[in-house]
Amino acid sequence: MEHNKLQSSLLQNANDACDSSVDLAGRFWAESKCLWRIAAGVLGGALATMGSSVITQAFVGHIGNLELAAFSLVMGLLIPSIAVILMGMANALETLCAQAFGAKKHSMLGIYLQRSWIVISGLAGLLFPILIFATPIFRFLGHPEDIADLAGRAARWCIPLYISLPFSCTMGGYLSSQSKNMIVAGSAAVGTVTTSLLNWILVLNSNMGLWGAFVSLNIGCWVPSIFSFLYVTRGGCPFTWPGFSMEAFGELWPFLKLSAASGALSCLDFLYYRILVLMTGQVKDTEIMLDSLSIW
Repeated sequence: MEHNKLQSSLLQNANDACDSSVDLAGRFWAESKCLWRIAAGVLGGALATMGSSVITQAFVGHIGNLELAAFSLVMGLLIPSIAVILMGMANALETLCAQAFGAKKHSMLGIYLQRSWIVISGLAGLLFPILIFATPIFRFLGHPEDIADLAGRAARWCIPLYISLPFSCTMGGYLSSQSKNMIVAGSAAVGTVTTSLLNWILVLNSNMGLWGAFVSLNIGCWVPSIFSFLYVTRGGCPFTWPGFSMEAFGELWPFLKLSAASGALSCLDFLYYRILVLMTGQVKDTEIMLDSLSIW
């Protein structure tokens, strides 16, 4: 009996793949379908999430070299450096949600999600002055006056995007732990399409320049966050969303320690590329170097 339990498939509806009467090709096909049912949503969500920034960057390239260099500093160094920390901390949420879901403690998923909002929003608030004082920071790093000035203004233009990070970093892990990956992918795809349309209208047709590009990116990044939030709170997760609860304020210190350790690992993983962008202020042709790194 115990041996049979160990041989049972971990994926839903995969018993046919374990049937000894099915040939190897049939078993491979059955397991592949089960795998892609999960992986397709994860892959699509990752591509769509990355797509908003990449598409906006492509439109900014039509504006000018200075604008592209400023965009690279903000979206290639400043925002990603902060987002990596917040997303790394959100990885702890995904781990806890997966454990609670497997243990059938479904109501705890919603508590963990709210607890993660509190912790990550608190850290985002502490890091917020970096956006306000981005211009002197870029000057200190050696970037030319014109690039540092424009990048500093661009950093303030992306404050709405920054505010959405605590939600965008956590909703994906919460939904993915329940195998709702297609919701994540669908909401991210809607955000990417919205970003593309707004960039086409504001940047190419209305000639609003870099400001129009950041308006498009801000709206495009908020769309999946709002969609996911409404899906969760309006009945999409009836067993795992218990409603807003004061219990989320309990045990914040252990949750913070776990999140901080996860965030530290993510920082080390992404540090190598950020150093390249950081050191561009020490070369002669900073604008050309930043433009090249933005393409890479």
